[in-house]
Amino acid sequence: FSMHLGKYFQYITKLDREEVPLSAEIDFIRSYIDIQLVRFSNRIRVEMDPLPEAIRNLSVPKLSVQPVIENVFVHGFRKTVQGGLLRIRFRSEAGHAAVIVEDNGRGMNDAELEAIRAQFGQSADGTVGSGLFNVHRRLQLKQGPEAGLSLSRNEDGGLTVEIRFAGKGEQTDASVADR
Repeated sequence: FSMHLGKYFQYITKLDREEVPLSAEIDFIRSYIDIQLVRFSNRIRVEMDPLPEAIRNLSVPKLSVQPVIENVFVHGFRKTVQGGLLRIRFRSEAGHAAVIVEDNGRGMNDAELEAIRAQFGQSADGTVGSGLFNVHRRLQLKQGPEAGLSLSRNEDGGLTVEIRFAGKGEQTDASVADR
């Protein structure tokens, strides 16, 4: 637990880079998830696909995946007593990538889902919005309109969030980011 907590704080306090390889972001969320699994004990199971080699070094904004995972634990699994499932999958095509986060938590009703989708369509007005909105806007500002979040309900009754990165093949030097 202490090791994961140390990695967590080291990652979030390191201010030398705004962009990191996707592999560094995924390593960070693994530590975050391990910390949450201590908190949630045996109530939640996590399935994470291996990160495809083709997108390991894709440059992504730092802290672009963790807020989505945090949302699952804070909102989706808040009242979960047993049987929680968090799935993380990856998709890559021609330098673009997606991280797909699925859960079987409480989900959202139609009105909640539409409110978030509508918020995604609005321009930022300087006010602080939800964590999902902040990630969506940051991705679009840094990578263009192809990047961002999309939300849908899944067959497990929970939420699926697709985090799209439009890296256009940009790669980072993994050795620099891993320091």
